[in-house]
Amino acid sequence: MTRAEQIQERFEAYHAANPRVWELFERYTFQVIEGGWAHYSADAVCHRIRWHMAIEVKIGDGFKINDHYTCLYARMFERIHPEHDGFFRKRHRPSDHKEERMGGFEVGRNKEIE
Repeated sequence: MTRAEQIQERFEAYHAANPRVWELFERYTFQVIEGGWAHYSADAVCHRIRWHMAIEVKIGDGFKINDHYTCLYARMFERIHPEHDGFFRKRHRPSDHKEERMGGFEVGRNKEIE
């Protein structure tokens, strides 16, 4: 298994356990698109989700999004909404050619997300 496959597997578990993150990713991305942007940063969208959870919902330290998932959310958005293909600029993933890491982290479910 490559490191990319390992990250993908963990992302899929995280995504299944935290569907609200995807809902927010779509919502905030469409807000940016409706604001007239031709391209934007998926990282900025994920930071907006973090802001929402920490400041607006006040969920505290119980909410996490792994930075490795940012590009996977961007790719998923463009796959589901092909009319916006290319909206997020993506780089080559070096993890495609690296071996998986041993150990890792708990996938877990975040605290309830509003």
